[in-house]
Amino acid sequence: MSTSSQASLEVLKGSSFCRWYKDYREPPWSPDAYAFSKHYWCVLAARLAFVILFQNLVMFLSLVVAWIIPDVPKTIVEQLKREKKLLVDVFLQEEKEKFQLIQSLFSKEATHPPSQASFIPGRYSTLPRA
Repeated sequence: MSTSSQASLEVLKGSSFCRWYKDYREPPWSPDAYAFSKHYWCVLAARLAFVILFQNLVMFLSLVVAWIIPDVPKTIVEQLKREKKLLVDVFLQEEKEKFQLIQSLFSKEATHPPSQASFIPGRYSTLPRA
């Protein structure tokens, strides 16, 4: 060992407190010995601010990524729109056929008395029998 390291060990053996680790506390000779110093509270506030800012940044970035990348691809969205349009067209065509059938039945009833011959079985069998 060198003489300087031996001298520092001698000083450490004679001291009653550690000067190497600050721990952000008041020194033992202060009126409020070993209490948290103002520096400790500033560091704690900075840590809390960092955690809050980092959390909000991550949340904001996740919302941006979710907005940029869609859940459903565009091709599927377009296909669903086409299918919906075709389904609406089929329903409209069926309703138009039903309406024309009802009109034809009423026009036949006006010219002929009701009979079993005017009933058309098959696709529209839910209509009441005349």
